[in-house]
Amino acid sequence: MADSAEIKLKRYKDSIQKAKSDISRLEGTRDSLLKRLKDEFGISDPTTVEKRLALLEAEVQDLDKKIQAKVSFIDSNYEL
Repeated sequence: MADSAEIKLKRYKDSIQKAKSDISRLEGTRDSLLKRLKDEFGISDPTTVEKRLALLEAEVQDLDKKIQAKVSFIDSNYEL
């Protein structure tokens, strides 16, 4: 019985160590991504990213509508 408990404890310890390692790796990735956002886009927090993304998506949709209108105008006024 004692061996079984020791084996379980070792598994738990190994799982905890792996989780700690994963957390450290993910924190490093997060920090790297946040630094990149700040350096490349001047954005310092994730909520600003979401707002900026929404603005950019709206701008893309607006430009797409304008392009489609111009293409329709060209199609209707010029024979290609």
